[in-house]
Amino acid sequence: MTDDDGAAAADPESTVAPTSMAAPTPGAPSFRKLLAPTAITLLLTGAILYGLSKWWGAPVLSAGYIGVMFLAPAIRVLSLRGMVYATAWASVILCAGVLIGGHGPWAQLGGIVATAIGQGMFVVNGGAGLSRSPASFLGFSKFADSGGFSDLWQPLVGLLIAAVAVSVLGAIAFGSSRKHPMREPLSERIYYGVGLAVGCSALTAIWAATGWGALSYALLVFCLIYAYDAGKVVHNSGVRVAGAMLGIGSAVLVSWLLPTPGVIVAFVVCGILAVANVLTGHHFWYVVFLVAAVVHLADVKPGASAAVSAEEHIIGVVVAAAVAVALHWAAVPLHDRVLKPLLPHSNY
Repeated sequence: MTDDDGAAAADPESTVAPTSMAAPTPGAPSFRKLLAPTAITLLLTGAILYGLSKWWGAPVLSAGYIGVMFLAPAIRVLSLRGMVYATAWASVILCAGVLIGGHGPWAQLGGIVATAIGQGMFVVNGGAGLSRSPASFLGFSKFADSGGFSDLWQPLVGLLIAAVAVSVLGAIAFGSSRKHPMREPLSERIYYGVGLAVGCSALTAIWAATGWGALSYALLVFCLIYAYDAGKVVHNSGVRVAGAMLGIGSAVLVSWLLPTPGVIVAFVVCGILAVANVLTGHHFWYVVFLVAAVVHLADVKPGASAAVSAEEHIIGVVVAAAVAVALHWAAVPLHDRVLKPLLPHSNY
């Protein structure tokens, strides 16, 4: 794992290493120029997914939403070939979630660990090309009904539509220039993946012991904080916690003021702004609108509410940040003493 200066030099456009709470990543496209294409692409994609969901079933739309949020940050650092691999990896996560996610907590823990380690393989240019794999695994596991292959096709259709939309948006945002992602040494990627798995396992154990709801919120925030650039974990935790709290508070306030149709509009707007901000490197505002979108989505689901979602988010954000920082303090000295000496020609 890199230190602060190494991460900044190696990856000026890292998807997970914010340089400040408000400033965009250097070299990122203009937010104003990208907002309209992002809105058009996502609204068109949402309309297609919504239409198919009315024809086939709700998993098409839900999986498409997860797919967009999972893959959108990747188009900033991965090449077209890398996006194909990322889509394949997302499909594997989806299949695993549907097929084994409904078989109890131990099966889910195995899936969380496997997806966390696998995410380490997507580290490029000193930053994580993909994040939130374990959280996406839990999200996809909710599509399990019979636990068989018949549950797969609808969410797979939604995911593939989302992948195409994200790739098109990436071409619009970053042009046809070829990216040249440089993968980190295999030992470094495995070390990051194992660290991610340890933290996710700890959070899973805590949630199982306490009976808290919405483990996926905690896993999502942990993946965003415990990025490959370990030197920024403490900084990332402050940005994520502050952004999440602002997103939670604003979303709950809006839910109190607006009727259900207005909340749906707020969800759509927040989703668009979240994607536009992550593509332009505004990581603080990405977290604000991402969390707000999830809280709004909970408010329009049967049997859920913004207040419950907000409470679950607050618990998840605080505990995930604490686990990430504690793991960082333990992992960095271990890395420097054991792994770093084995890589004499690296930049670490």
